[in-house]
Amino acid sequence: MTLQTRTGGLRVAVAMVVVLVAGAVLGQGASGAQAQAGRGHLKRVQALGAEDTGVAHPVGLAYSPRAGAFHVLGAGASGAETEVVRLRGWGERAGAARIAAAVRDPILVAYDGVWGRLLIYQSPANRLVEVREGPGGELDPMSVVRHDVRGWGVEDPQGLAVDPGSGAVYVLDGAGPRLVVVEPGGEGTWADAAVRAVELAGLEGARGLAVDPGTGHLHVYSPAGERLVELAGTGEVVATRETGELALRSVEGLVVAPSGDQTDAAGATSLYVADAEAGAIVELSLAEAAPVAMAAAASATLVRTVHTSEWSPPSPDPMGLTYLPNAGQLLLSDSEVNEMPLYADVNVWQTTLKGQVLQTYTTLEFSDEPAGLAYNPVNGHLYIGDDTGPRGVYTLDPGPDGILFTEDDQVRFLRTSDFGSRDPEGLAYDPASGVLYIADGVNREIYRVHPGPNGVFDGIPPAGDDEVSGFDTLGLGLDDPEGLTYDPVSGYLLAVGKPRRVLFIMRTDGTLVDKVSLPVDEARAPSGLALAPCSEDAARMCLYMVDRGVDNDSDPNENDGILFELDLGWMMPTPTLTPTRTSTPVPTAPTSPPPPSPTATRTLVTPAPATATPTATRTVALPTPIATATATGNASLPTATNAPTATPQPTEPPDQVLHIPLVVRR
Repeated sequence: MTLQTRTGGLRVAVAMVVVLVAGAVLGQGASGAQAQAGRGHLKRVQALGAEDTGVAHPVGLAYSPRAGAFHVLGAGASGAETEVVRLRGWGERAGAARIAAAVRDPILVAYDGVWGRLLIYQSPANRLVEVREGPGGELDPMSVVRHDVRGWGVEDPQGLAVDPGSGAVYVLDGAGPRLVVVEPGGEGTWADAAVRAVELAGLEGARGLAVDPGTGHLHVYSPAGERLVELAGTGEVVATRETGELALRSVEGLVVAPSGDQTDAAGATSLYVADAEAGAIVELSLAEAAPVAMAAAASATLVRTVHTSEWSPPSPDPMGLTYLPNAGQLLLSDSEVNEMPLYADVNVWQTTLKGQVLQTYTTLEFSDEPAGLAYNPVNGHLYIGDDTGPRGVYTLDPGPDGILFTEDDQVRFLRTSDFGSRDPEGLAYDPASGVLYIADGVNREIYRVHPGPNGVFDGIPPAGDDEVSGFDTLGLGLDDPEGLTYDPVSGYLLAVGKPRRVLFIMRTDGTLVDKVSLPVDEARAPSGLALAPCSEDAARMCLYMVDRGVDNDSDPNENDGILFELDLGWMMPTPTLTPTRTSTPVPTAPTSPPPPSPTATRTLVTPAPATATPTATRTVALPTPIATATATGNASLPTATNAPTATPQPTEPPDQVLHIPLVVRR
């Protein structure tokens, strides 16, 4: 049919083609079509919160490939002007522009990459607001143009998207529901646009719309059943993805943009969702990783389960964990507790190996999200990963009194975002090489940070002289690595993430050595790891692991943190290095890990069930164990044939053997 309309003051004829998509295309109605469609992969990658974006309640999302930036509209806008916030691709606020246009529903925003303009649909006036983008990605408020688009026939707009290849505009119309497709005329004009409609049976109440430039498919959110629905251009349902377990509170705008994983191949994309109630922009991965064939060949034994949720005050989301060899105790940090009603000015706990709380602390003076912990036994430095704000690792120096969390402590910051790590979580420290290992959950990467000639973690040039390398974990089958620790005997890294009940053992060059099955049925989000003597047998080494449980984004009142003790069947090394207060040794060897020795071994013991008498053992080839010795006076770290040589360069006089009786600082 032909509709007469006015666009930009001109009377034009617009050809509207109505395509009915019902049982003939979708199958037995909408429910039948969605039942026949495949179930697509969906994984929550990260959430960009208001502390990063500066948008308290994001609703509308658009992405500009030209600028590599998001344009975001928040809820609660009123008046004749609308603020559009510009975010860098990794979620940091880069600026904002005030547009002289009232926006009733901020979800109706999209970026037109063909003509370099931001489009905002004004409802119920049915006007399209066009704002040009400057060369630096900033919007030009003086370029605002309004177009009368009543001729498009949209009655109840619920989503807006633009095909980045053709410039075609898609409007999700709740009346029907249907998809209105508008193909602009020459020079991107609307006066001679072609309009067609595709009926969408069974998607009543759908909201939000995005175009995937890789497939040309569309994504909409259907509140009924809490699912994302992927559509072909014809309206046919291609796949559905359940969102019930993703901790999304209120799904609003959708947009497809480059993956937040800085190590992904060029062209890799994710679906970003504005969650207005949670105050976050959530990245969702639609791509399923290829399975890795190597199965867990050994199994640990669960020794003890400690519910940190029952501590006073409780730790609902424990994430960082490290062992204090001087005290023979554990140090645990909670990265989310300060965001919850039960917060009691505590986000770090010092405990016995059995999980009894001895002392509590807070890091809020410098870090509001202590996501990872590692301890340097040589100089008493505590490393604290923080995956919000500037993103990086804090070094807490105990200061002249040699005691952490006191007034003379000194704090230094390593900005990991400078080398692409924007989600630093698990930490591990190798005292023999002086290398700090950082697990990045979003990038699925483990970074090796060598302090460089000055022996201080102060960043890559020009900020400092640190040297950084790394390896990917997704190819090993480890997704979202959050927990990390280092075994000084074997020189291996141990990590956990997803799958959540598997321990990955790997060389420091990223070679997978083994997988160990962890019998922790209660685990939902394993994170921090530490190797320490078993609580019941100091001659054996156990793995300690914390688990965050339910994310507080989905339930702000949750309280389900857990500390697990697991016996790997490993023996403690003897003798051990006695930590001495001295300067941090400066590694002189390159950061590349040494090749493994074909003769050295570490025995992994799989404890037999209680009814069995023999103990099964298995041997894995390991590098030559790092030599250990007692350090006295102005000592340097021991060296071995397979470890980098550490040469001390004192910057302060030698002191007595370091003891770390931690004390509270509030």
